[in-house]
Amino acid sequence: MVKSYRFSQTVARFFRKNRSWLPWEQVPDPRKRRGRRWSLPQMLQTLLAGLVVLKGSMRALDAALTEGDGALAQLGAGVRIPDATLQATVPQVKPEGIRQVLVDWVRQALRNKVWDDPPRRPGDPRPLRFAAIDGKNVYTGKEASNEYSQRTRPGGVLVRYLNRVLRVLWIGPGPRLVLDQRPIAADSNDMGTLIPLLEQMEESYGDMSFLEGISVDAGMTSKKNADAIDARSLAYVMSLKGNQPELFAEAKRVLLPLAQTTSPEAETRERYQGKVITRQFWRTAEMEAWTGWPHLRQVWLVRQTTEHSDGRIEVEDRFFLSSLLWNRVSTKQFLALVRQHWWIENQCFWRLDVDFDEEHPWSTKGWGPLVMGVLLCLAFNLLHLLRDRTLRGERPPWESFVSFVGLVEKALVYGAGYEAGRRAAVY
Repeated sequence: MVKSYRFSQTVARFFRKNRSWLPWEQVPDPRKRRGRRWSLPQMLQTLLAGLVVLKGSMRALDAALTEGDGALAQLGAGVRIPDATLQATVPQVKPEGIRQVLVDWVRQALRNKVWDDPPRRPGDPRPLRFAAIDGKNVYTGKEASNEYSQRTRPGGVLVRYLNRVLRVLWIGPGPRLVLDQRPIAADSNDMGTLIPLLEQMEESYGDMSFLEGISVDAGMTSKKNADAIDARSLAYVMSLKGNQPELFAEAKRVLLPLAQTTSPEAETRERYQGKVITRQFWRTAEMEAWTGWPHLRQVWLVRQTTEHSDGRIEVEDRFFLSSLLWNRVSTKQFLALVRQHWWIENQCFWRLDVDFDEEHPWSTKGWGPLVMGVLLCLAFNLLHLLRDRTLRGERPPWESFVSFVGLVEKALVYGAGYEAGRRAAVY
């Protein structure tokens, strides 16, 4: 139920303001000039509006526009564009142009100080301003859609083609928003795409001084990648597994006895889905400046103990490399950073798959999957910025994301109807 006209106006004003942050006119139009009925900026804004209110498909979006959907009109999609036209145009649009719109939106968010540090006591360290990077599949099809499609044979029987990307998620203070995306080449992987992604971000954002560091999983842990991060004056936190056998063996040799003889430097305990999960944190400086890793300052062990309701106990040890200064923040904050890295999987990627159904994109031909992937990141950012910043004091903490989107849609319709009725009464 919509709270008030004032609440509805707050929602509508947010989207009007953020539409001005989206320079659609910069996206190159792949169509011939002759015969264009709808402008490309209008088409892209219409698609984004449909994604924001979770319409589910271009056909559903077309049906809603035909019926004169009030929420879509408030989001800048007041003109009906047939789904056949959208399906014919989107595969031709280069994802680089759409990505630049995402970058410009993030740069505007930075100028508006969306990620201001929370208030802290004098002498307390500044919060860690990190971004998490991880790989994501955006489409699986029977045929190659574009030059980035990776050929695979799951189960060794059927041939399938994947479109995969590396994404960057802000995990510092403030709302968690997607900062960038880069397609993974057909002959590459997460490891080989990290440096091109960093170069892409450096070109778009300059010296990236708004970031303090980058966290990655073990699939991107290598000396070459660590060098690239350090060369950009950024710190790193890298998950460490068997793909770095010498480092991994040394970390276990040093840290496992330490965990047996000393108390953890930090510990958390929580209940989750009937389980009790305890996380303990140890670290060592003994491996500082390890051979070939002059920037390495500390190595961490995080031990997770899970107590199931049936009495079973599972223990998992995870190791991490970091170039952060030893006393940069408290050990409890270091432990929190490890958990925050997985926001990219548990909150961003999970939401894009479950709520937005990303792996079944609205367009599956040509550049369609990659273009829709960037548009989904924009929709994700808009809704999270609205929920976690603009309306953070006006929504119940237990509210699901889908119910929040439903509330936003109703608010847009209610506000437009109220305003129209008031104008009719006055005039």
